[in-house]
Amino acid sequence: MMQMNESEVMEEFRSLRDELTKWARHIDEQLNAFAQTIEPSLVENIQIPAKYRIKDDNSFRSKAFYRDKKYENPILEITDKVGTRLVFLFPQSVKKMSDFIESQNGIKWIVKEKSQDTMKIRLKHPEVFSYQSDHFILMPCEGYDSPKDINVLTCEVQVRTLLQHAYSEVSHALFYKQNKDQDKKALRMLAASMAFLEESDSKFEKILAMNVPMNDNRISLRVLVCNEFAKLDENYNEQKFDREVWDLFIQLLDDTKVNQALTEFSEFLSDKADILEEGISDYQKDIFLFSQPILLLATYSFVTWQTFTRVNWPYGYSSLSYIVKMLGYSDEVLKS
Repeated sequence: MMQMNESEVMEEFRSLRDELTKWARHIDEQLNAFAQTIEPSLVENIQIPAKYRIKDDNSFRSKAFYRDKKYENPILEITDKVGTRLVFLFPQSVKKMSDFIESQNGIKWIVKEKSQDTMKIRLKHPEVFSYQSDHFILMPCEGYDSPKDINVLTCEVQVRTLLQHAYSEVSHALFYKQNKDQDKKALRMLAASMAFLEESDSKFEKILAMNVPMNDNRISLRVLVCNEFAKLDENYNEQKFDREVWDLFIQLLDDTKVNQALTEFSEFLSDKADILEEGISDYQKDIFLFSQPILLLATYSFVTWQTFTRVNWPYGYSSLSYIVKMLGYSDEVLKS
């Protein structure tokens, strides 16, 4: 028998929102930071970064009181009051993230439960193709600063590939929590589709392994520039990174220029940081380039190889004129 009635449970759930938000935000930050280290040369590998979502009142109320499963203590027993999800392109990225989550058990969080383990499912039931992604229930470690009982501050984390995500969304939309006497033919067709998706995941991973890696210095330069840009623009995050805008400029630089930039960039930035920060603040609203990390490299390039950069400038004239204005140069430098 439940100790609290529906109204009391909902009042307690609402009182947890701030603490659930704080805990889920911490998890997102940790997961997204580690995700950046997985396949760093392939920005698109992170298809959906971690972004928490708390159950709304109606969703929690429905699960707590109006489903087949009965709860003695819904606040404690319902462990997905808040959840977050990461979606990657490749299965090996899912494994690396899942391994990271487990490796931090007792350090960053407590893995209260691993409710679904893709590898174990495949080993135990190789003949079955079904909803497969890694699910974790994470709660704070002992000593976590919160006025609430840490045992109720649970967050569900899902880690899956893009194809697993597509399967999940389709199956959830069409079948999840529907009548159990659904069309068996449709259910069988859905299960069969998972076999094709799993095979596609495997082939994508083999294609990834076949690809010639990008020049390590180009990767290092991108990581350096993006990290420094984030320090200058507090509103920037990796989700705002535009790969096409970056590639359009970086492809202009041969390996010699890339290596020179990697060597000199930190010194350049220490000299121009104040100017760049002010320029980002003043012009970002009107000039898209000022919202992108490539601004820093493009500015370095213009200062270092002025004629080369002016002649080969891949963007609109106005963006270069704003860089010139930011640097305090005369418009004469733009004339051939």
